Parts: sequence; C-alpha cells; structure tokens
Amino acid sequence: MNKYIYLLFAVLLLGLSSCAVLLTTPKVSKGADISQYKYVVYNAEYNSDTSVLEDILPIVQNVLSKRLKTISSSEAQSLSGEGENILTPRIDVKSTNSKYSNVYITIGLYDFNSNHLVASVKSKGVGLFYSKDNKIHYSGIKTQLNRIFK
Repeated sequence: MNKYIYLLFAVLLLGLSSCAVLLTTPKVSKGADISQYKYVVYNAEYNSDTSVLEDILPIVQNVLSKRLKTISSSEAQSLSGEGENILTPRIDVKSTNSKYSNVYITIGLYDFNSNHLVASVKSKGVGLFYSKDNKIHYSGIKTQLNRIFK
C-alpha cells in the first residue's frame, strides 16, 4: 500500500513540475502616452540566447509593425529632428543553461530620442519542457504587447 502512495505522490509531483508557470506583466511608464508614438526602429540592442531571439524577434516585430511604421536608423534621426516620437525595442532573454530551465524574457520599448523606458513586458516561465515553455512565453508576450497599445 505504501508503494502505491509513494508512486502516486511521485507522479503528482512530476505532473506539477512539468506544467509551465508563466508570469507576464505589461507596464507603461508613469506619464508615458504610448499613443503618441507612430514609428519604430530596430537598433539590434538585444541581450539574448540566439535561438530564443530568432523566435521572439519576429513576434515583437509583427506586433509593433501592426501599430507603428517601421523606419531605418537614418529615417529615425531625421524624424526625431522634426519632433516625431519613435520607439525602439530592446530584448533581453536570460535562462538557466539546462533542459529544465527558468526563462526570463524582458522587452523594453524605449523612446528613441531620450532613451527613456516607455513600456515593458516581462515574462517568467518555469517548467519541465523548454520548448513548450517558450511557446507559452511567446503567446503571453504577444498578448501583453497588444494590450500595451490598446
């Protein structure tokens, strides 16, 4: 009988540990008005594992390009001189280097002119299946980025 209780407890523990725990929070800086921004420029300021960045960057670009016009760095310089508000994203991904990892993704949207943080999305996932966690991260980040612009 005790063997079955231990086995049931082990299965329950494994089941709970394989579930991804996801915390995603969007935040707009105090006093910032995201609706004033019309343009986005990608300056490649990313601190990330390359494989994760290859997955997350297109998601960020897709969400932002639906709401903002993508421009080059030279266009950004010209438009900022005219007083236009421009966002530039920075992506930071940190993870433990193991199959069973914690993954922390932070996307900051910065004002191109002042370099001040306008809005951010932070996501933390913990789980047994790394690729499953990433899919959950990406979905949560996409949802939260969309919420920032509503």
